[in-house]
Amino acid sequence: MSFEDIVIPVLNASDRALYVLLAVDIGVFLLSRRRTRHPERRGYGLKDTATNMTLNIANGFILRVTEVLGGAAMVILAAAVTPLHWQPGGWGWLLAILLADLAYYWEHRTAHRVRLFWATHSVHHSSEHFNLSTANRLGLIGAMDLLGQLWYVPMALLGVPVYSILIAKAITLVYQIPLHTERVHRLWAPIEYLFNTPSHHRVHHGANNPYLDKNFGGVFMIWDRMFGTYAPELERVEFGLTRQIGTHNPLKVYTHEIRSLISDVRSATNWRDRAGYLFGPPGWQPRPTPINLTEIARPTGDAEPRMT
Repeated sequence: MSFEDIVIPVLNASDRALYVLLAVDIGVFLLSRRRTRHPERRGYGLKDTATNMTLNIANGFILRVTEVLGGAAMVILAAAVTPLHWQPGGWGWLLAILLADLAYYWEHRTAHRVRLFWATHSVHHSSEHFNLSTANRLGLIGAMDLLGQLWYVPMALLGVPVYSILIAKAITLVYQIPLHTERVHRLWAPIEYLFNTPSHHRVHHGANNPYLDKNFGGVFMIWDRMFGTYAPELERVEFGLTRQIGTHNPLKVYTHEIRSLISDVRSATNWRDRAGYLFGPPGWQPRPTPINLTEIARPTGDAEPRMT
């Protein structure tokens, strides 16, 4: 039996498994919240969870279409023009997953550092809770859905088959779903060093320093350690955004950053500032207009006083 014969059924069943795991986790939380030994944990909120699952249902209709029309088409085109071709098997699948995880690292890092992409990805980070339902809190459509798979084009150019790229990426994404939990503290040290864990992913969702823009890896933490974006969980993590959105309305949750971005672009007075708002990091602002001290010092009336 081949690797894909084993993995594909598991990936297809992952959605159903998530719902079962989510129901069990919510039930345990409700039964134990009065006697919890960890009062600092936020657990589940009714409105927050309802918002997350509403966005998940909407994603089922929209997100897959935008991914196919955008990113997958670019990967397919790259695979069609490359002269290189190889079939993953055995260790080849491990290499494919490593390459896909590296591509995901840069896709994910771009989503945080380019505001056009952050406008969609910020939806996932906007919850002040951190639980299994948070994994479903995703933007519906946006630049990342259409362009995110650009980072996987090099894999196709190296000859990795399209189906292998898509399977490897799916493994990277599904792996992260159960990481959205406060129940697991830390795992065995070698696992914490090599792999993404609940502790590492809590850091990634942190809105407080030193956690901002850290731990972008999907399956592995080696990329963050290599590229200087790793941070351990040392103090309590404050979940959400640096400026909380204060709403559970699914439409407002999805559009809050998009509306803010449009407002900033419309207020810009030149193309440089418009490009800065779109492609600069979140929080980018135009340089203030320098003050002309000569104009301030210049007298506005007659140079010499009038004689009366």
